[in-house]
Amino acid sequence: MITWDIDESDMAARGSFVGERSRHLDRILLRSKHWRPLSIRIVGDQSIGTEGRLFPSDHFGLLAVLSSDR
Repeated sequence: MITWDIDESDMAARGSFVGERSRHLDRILLRSKHWRPLSIRIVGDQSIGTEGRLFPSDHFGLLAVLSSDR
């Protein structure tokens, strides 16, 4: 899951350093006795522009669904 995609997003490309590569930059960490992850997916990776390279942010987001044991 690449969340900083310089090849797809013009905003990420403009904000990158010379030689920087696309990578998995964002994470969700959870340590809990009462919650467990059910799923995780990338959001915001659909272009909102007519040219196909305009996204809501320079990073794609992560959305996690959690379940409570309580």
